[in-house]
Amino acid sequence: MPQMLVQHKVQDYDKWKILFDVSLPVRKMAGEKSCRIFRNTEDPNDLTILFDWKDAKLAIQYSESEELKTAMKASGVLDTPKVYLLPGDMET
Repeated sequence: MPQMLVQHKVQDYDKWKILFDVSLPVRKMAGEKSCRIFRNTEDPNDLTILFDWKDAKLAIQYSESEELKTAMKASGVLDTPKVYLLPGDMET
């Protein structure tokens, strides 16, 4: 299963989290299967989010969408997110 790792800072975690939760149906329709949020212990507004996606193409499409950019701005994302696409299961 492909994953997407996103790192960014937010102005106020509590405000961001409310808007992030409200956007769950949109993310699910875009192909998100699940996600986990990690907060930096020294700066709880510094976030790393690991998403599981149905398909890598859907993850890329959503990450580049205007809808996401607008939502991130409204929720107080302070910087340009670092986004990494992890292809999923690979044989070693």
